[in-house]
Amino acid sequence: MSVVKENKGDVFFVYGYGEMGKTFLWRTIYAPIRYDGHIVLNFASSSISSLLLPDGRTIYSRLILQFELTEDSLCKINPDGELASLLRKTSLIIWDEAPMVRKHAFEALD
Repeated sequence: MSVVKENKGDVFFVYGYGEMGKTFLWRTIYAPIRYDGHIVLNFASSSISSLLLPDGRTIYSRLILQFELTEDSLCKINPDGELASLLRKTSLIIWDEAPMVRKHAFEALD
């Protein structure tokens, strides 16, 4: 929470089997940050998981990624568009099931 409030920027990795409370954790982090007026983007690697997150979307729809990821894959985000502006203003990205996707998705977002 302090990383978001102090605008430091960081990456955290949460790993756990099913029914371990990860969705509860995401919701618990999401609520107070949104309450403070910050933008939080929730997305997941699968459509089922995205439905469990507040305002959740899949990485493919949110980041405009193709389904068949390769080392040359890119997010098709217009740098002057609304999505790019939203990403610049975003304080926190919650990516559920991140280990379920190939590394090319992270590289495309980067």
